[in-house]
Amino acid sequence: MILLLALAMQVAAGPVTKLQDEIVVIGQKQKYWRGYLKYKKDIPSCKTTRSTGDKAIDQIGCDAMIACFPEHRSALGSLAKQHKKQSAFDAAAKPIYAEMGECLVSKRDRGISELADKMLGIAQ
Repeated sequence: MILLLALAMQVAAGPVTKLQDEIVVIGQKQKYWRGYLKYKKDIPSCKTTRSTGDKAIDQIGCDAMIACFPEHRSALGSLAKQHKKQSAFDAAAKPIYAEMGECLVSKRDRGISELADKMLGIAQ
């Protein structure tokens, strides 16, 4: 009976472990991705400058930037006008950068999880 329970636990843990492994692999690849936003007629677009080698993983970084940066654009622009010295601007912008960072981590984590689910064929 104990053997059956142990076997059942291993079978049940299998897909979870594969999913966790896939999330780690995607996260490690995405960690090295770099890109930037540019605006054309106030519409943000993202350009990858250091690719992971996987367009789907690169897209996670771009999607996060497009979701998180534009809402803070005007606030940062206002601060830039108020603070001519870079050090003063950096100090004033610190809370905005922190909020943007939290958003990026959240969106990136969600994107990694969704891609891992898709790669493993897990229904959402």
